[in-house]
This record gives sequence, structure tokens and C-alpha cells, in this order.
Amino acid sequence: MKFFNDNLRIRVIINFMIRYVMILLIPFILFSMIYINSVKIIENDIISSNINMLEKTREILEDRISELDSIAEQVSWNTKIIRYMNVNQPFEGANTYRTLETCSELYNYSLTHNLIYDYYVIYLNSGILMGPNKVYRIAPFYKNFFSYKGVDYDTWYKEISSSYNRGTFIPERQAYFKDKRHNLITYIRDLSGTSRGRSCKIMFLLKADEIRKLLEGFDSIDCGWAYIADETGQVLSSYPLNLERFSHNQELDIEENGYRIQDYENQKTIFTYVVSSNTGWRYVVAQPYENVMQKVLSIKYIGYSVFALALIIGMLLAYIWSNKYSHSIIKTFDLFPQNKIRYELKKDPYEFIQNSIYEVIEDYELLRDTVDQQITFLRNSFFQQLINGDFSNESNLKVAAGNIGIELDGAAYGACLVQLLGYGHGTDSTDKEILKELNIRRMQVRETLLKYRFTKGYIHEISREHLLVIFVMDDADFNLYRREADKYTKSVRNEVKSLYSIEVRFALDQIYNSAMDLTNSIQKELHILNQAQISEINSPYLWCHEIIVQETGFYYPRDVENRLINFTKDGNYERVSEILKQLEINNLIRRKLSPNMLRMFIYQLYGTLIRISQDLSIDNEEFYKLSDTIHTRGDINISYEEIFDHINGYFICLCEMVNERKQNQNIKLMLEIEEYLKSNFEDRNLSLGMLAEKFNYSPAYLSLFFKEQFGSNFSTYLEEIRMAEAMRLLRECHRSIEKIAYEVGYNSPNSFSRAFKRKFGITPGQYRQLNRV
Repeated sequence: MKFFNDNLRIRVIINFMIRYVMILLIPFILFSMIYINSVKIIENDIISSNINMLEKTREILEDRISELDSIAEQVSWNTKIIRYMNVNQPFEGANTYRTLETCSELYNYSLTHNLIYDYYVIYLNSGILMGPNKVYRIAPFYKNFFSYKGVDYDTWYKEISSSYNRGTFIPERQAYFKDKRHNLITYIRDLSGTSRGRSCKIMFLLKADEIRKLLEGFDSIDCGWAYIADETGQVLSSYPLNLERFSHNQELDIEENGYRIQDYENQKTIFTYVVSSNTGWRYVVAQPYENVMQKVLSIKYIGYSVFALALIIGMLLAYIWSNKYSHSIIKTFDLFPQNKIRYELKKDPYEFIQNSIYEVIEDYELLRDTVDQQITFLRNSFFQQLINGDFSNESNLKVAAGNIGIELDGAAYGACLVQLLGYGHGTDSTDKEILKELNIRRMQVRETLLKYRFTKGYIHEISREHLLVIFVMDDADFNLYRREADKYTKSVRNEVKSLYSIEVRFALDQIYNSAMDLTNSIQKELHILNQAQISEINSPYLWCHEIIVQETGFYYPRDVENRLINFTKDGNYERVSEILKQLEINNLIRRKLSPNMLRMFIYQLYGTLIRISQDLSIDNEEFYKLSDTIHTRGDINISYEEIFDHINGYFICLCEMVNERKQNQNIKLMLEIEEYLKSNFEDRNLSLGMLAEKFNYSPAYLSLFFKEQFGSNFSTYLEEIRMAEAMRLLRECHRSIEKIAYEVGYNSPNSFSRAFKRKFGITPGQYRQLNRV
């Protein structure tokens, strides 16, 4: 049991902690959402900034290229430069002068254009290379003054002699010019579109470092790179200078402006790119993701560190608070049956309590609905039993009445039957209109009866045209009752007649001190109403003791016989004697019956006696000998009065046998119950309902049995057994009070301590200390 309670406590604490932890997770979730959004915002800002810078780089570079094309156009428009294409021997005769004159036509654009390192017009036919104020033969120029690293003369010559109608950029290379190293990008194009024009080229040597400066302004570029590639994917220039590593640009599948985040060389990288719609060139910048997000990552590490610390502190506080507040939940669980907690406890203790309360509410509502639905049936059943005399004693009658809300707690009781006249006997049940009218009139009479009642009373519809009124009087004075009843019946009759045109008749009898006598009173009133119908008595007010009815048959109605049988089987000899006395007065004194009619009455009564003895399995030879006496009554000198006295005595004898048998059965049942309680008192689920189910009795009967046989109710008797065992354990053993509480059948130590103090005036701990001393 201790293991179960510890386990329950752990589960409750865990459930509490889950709630606290969930609360702690809320700021973490919010921080994560903010962090994710911040990452996206910074990503978008970086990408937007990169695209803007790349666009500016593109615009600047395209402007410079446009300027180069303008220079080339200006050179191509110079007639001297164009005519010089016809010169094959530049240094013979007058051609020398023409050479110098043409050279002087070339303006030094490097002075005004910071991108141009130098430029030359190449005349392939004459084999010279002409620049501003300088002229070289092509071969000596490349071999002695200018050369590309790793490129021989033949390769270079083939390169410059190719057709470049629209102009071509040759990627950045290291060049040696006058023994100095330079990083240059070559832009070469045909001077004109004619066949002779294609033999004349203009070559611009561009400063690669100036272009590279355009790629240096990106964030975290020191850890990344940027490059410019032409429409074929050939990298023209890059930052830093490492052109070989940028062959990956083909894998990016760049077609338009945008970005991409992907792994490159085992590192998460942001690629941002712009594609020129004019040239098809690609401007790409690549930045390591971690370097770009360095600020955000710092915020993340700080935030998660603070959260981890807060989580540890929060978990510690959550455990302390959960342990503190779980006590009230455990106490609440003590109110529920332990088997239900053991097998039905959900993960959420509040959900379990809520569901249990809902179940109680639903059970209550279902029970209330069921009672409401069955109340009419229960009322009908009660009044039918009352009319038939099926109650064996007044206690059972009052209990049954109390179950349907009828309080029979007066000093005297009276009955009044109300008959609706004008519908005769046996109203046609198939005539819906008549039945509908009768129902309405019966309701109107009922409301009027309730309106004018002079004491506590209850109304029941015993048939379509008969209503029964039960009066519960505080005073047993019949004269007072007669005056009030007369006033009552007249008021009711006058109102229903004047308002609803309904004729009614009342039958009343004297009042009785016992509610059991209501059966006899009702039967007499029914009999009077029936006789009034037959005899055509017109009085609307019939008092039983005032009506003299001439009858020729014996008096032994079925309801009287049923009452006699029930009272005899119950052993209620007082009621049996009253009924037999009533039969004697009605048949042997009041009525003048013929011998044959008397014989039939005696046979009927004797038959009832034999049937009861057979039902009770009582075999008495004296009962059967009486049959011979009745048969031979004409031959011997014995009167029917004497035979009736014998039968009366046998009925009393049956009652005594029944009571003796009941007493023996009660003693046996009492011993069995006592033994069972002493053997199972430690069961915390032990209840009156459980005991009733064990011994096949109703809880109501068993409750009454306890009061009669044990002198106390069930809970008090069970508590005495448990307390006796608890006192023994407190005196003789050293177990904890908590263990003792569970061992003697209590749901919790608190409930045990309260019960102990209520009974003995001291706590279990104080009792233990006193007895140890």
C-alpha cells in the first residue's frame, strides 16, 4: 500500500512538474521563433545588400566597357588610323613619316580612364603594334617589352590575330611590362567589320586590381570570395585572386538574379548572384553562413545559455512547488475508491478528478432522470399496494411512502374517494373523445381538490373516474375531521360544478391512528360507492358508518384475503387478529348468513390457511384434521363460531412459527455478517452495498436489519470493529500510524485520525503514548 501511495505521489508530482516545465518552455519557444525570424531577416538583408552591391558593380563595369567601346569607335573613325591599314612596309620611305603621324593620332586615355593601363592598335598586315606616342614591331614587343606569364609568343599571336568583331575579354592574367608585373584583363576587338578591318585590332590592357576593388565591399568577404564571369562561365576576375577555384559556378546553374544556400567544400555557404541582361555576365559573391550570421549566433548562444540556466533553476523550483502542492491532490484522491484510482488514473491528475466529478454529476443526473421517469410508476405501485393491503407492517408502508415523497407522519389518517359522475362504469376505452374529455375533467377536479385541502394531503388517480385523497391529520379528533371534511367536500363540489359543470360524489370513512388501516378504509369506501351506484343513492356525500347496505353474501373480498396472507407470512399476528375480527363481525354478527353461505365462508377461510401453510412449507396435522371437522359439522354438535375460533387460533399459530423461523434465520444471518466483517474489515471498499451483494439482500433491508439486530447502523458497527483492532495494534506493535490506518481499512491516515479522535477524544498518537506509559 505504501508503494502504491508513493507511486501515486510521484505521478502527481511529475504531472505538476510537466505544467511548470511547459511554462518554462514558453519563453524558449518565443526566443526560438524570434531567433528564426531574425535569421531570416538578416539573411534577407544580407542577400538584398549583396544584390544591390552586385548590381552597382555591374552598372559601373558596364559603363566602363561602354566607354571602352566608345574609345574604340573614336579610334575607328580616325581616317589616318584606318588608312594606315594599307601600309605593308611601315619603315620604308615616306611610310616612316606616316607611321609617326598615325601614332600621334592616338590619345593617351590612361590619363583620364582609371581602368585603362594602356591600349594599342595592332596592324597585323604591317606587323606593328602602335600605342600613344609609341610604335613596336609585334614580335620584339612581346618578347622584350610585354608578355603574359605562362603564355608563349605563338599562343599570344594566335590569340590577337583571331576575329573579334564584337570584342572579347580575356581573363585576368599576370603580365610583365618593362620588367614590372601587373594583373591585367585584356579587351580586344576588331577595329572595323570589313575583311581588312579584321586585320586591324584595338587591344585594351585593363587594370584587374581596379575591377577587384569593386568586389571588396561585401560583408565577411575576407572569409569568402567574389568573382565576375562572362556569358560562357569563364571567370574574368575574382576576389581574392584565385581564379582556379571558381570553376564551380557552372554547378550553380545561374540564370537570373537570386541567392542560394548550400554546402561548398564542407561549409554552409550563401551564394548571391546577379546576371547582366546586356552582356550575360555573372556577378557572384559567396560568404560562409556562420560568418554572416556571427551576430545572430552570438545572440543564440547567449540566449540558450541563459535559458539552460533558467531551466535548471526552474526545474528545481518546479520540484519544490510540485511536492508542496501535491499534498492537496493526494488528499483529494483519498476521497475516491482506491481500486478506481489504481486502475483508472490518467496521466493528468486534474483530468482524473474532473472526469470523476463529471461521472458523479452524470450519474446523479441519470439517476434523477430515471427517478423522474419512474415516479409515476412508483406512485401507482405504492397506492395499488396500499389499496390491496400488500404492506406487511406500518414501517414498510412509511418507508415506501417516503421513497416517493409522501410523508405519513401524522397523528391520524383518513381517506376520501371522489367519483366523477356521468360516465358510468366501464367507460369505452376506444372512444378517444370521451377519454380526452374525462382526462381534462379529472385534472380539473384534481386541481380543485388541491386548492381547498385543509391539511396535508396526497391525491392519486386510481381509475379514470375515481380519485383518492389521503389526509394526514395532526389531531386524532374525529369530530374536527368531520367538520373540516364536510366543508372541504362542499367547497370542491360547488366549484367544479359551477366552473366546469362536473358532478362528483364523495365517500368518506372515519379516521385511524395507523396508516395501515387506510387499506380497510379505502375498501369500504369503494364498496359504498359501488353499492350507491347499484342502489341509486343520490347523495353526493357518503359516510361509511351512515350507510346501511343490505347484503346476502358473505364478506371475504380478495383484497382482504391478500392482506391476511401477507400479514400471516410476515408473522404480524396483531394485524392477522384484526382482519379475522373484522371477518367475524361482518359474517357471524352483522350479516345473517344461511348455513350453506357460512359453510362456503369457512371453506374459503380454511383454504387460505392451507395455502399459506403450503407456501411456508409448514406441515401441521392439526390443520388437516380441521377439514374433517368442517365436513362432519352436520353430524356433530359443533358450531361455525367454534370452527372459526379454531381457524383463528391456527392463523396465530402460523404467525408464531413464522416469527420463530425468522428469529432463527436472523440469528444465523447476524452471526454470518459478524464473522464476515471481522474477517474483511481491512478492505477499504467495504460498504453496505457490498455486504448486501454478498448476502443477496437489498441495502435498505440490510440497513434495517442492522438497526434491529445489532442496535446500530452498519457504519457505526464497522467502525467499532476497526477501532478495536486499531487500539490493539497501537498498544502491541511499533508500526506507524499511517500503516495502521491502512491495515484497519481507512483510506488515509487523516480520516483514521479524525474518526479516532471523534470516538475517543484523543489522537492515535496520544493513545499510544498513554498506553505505553
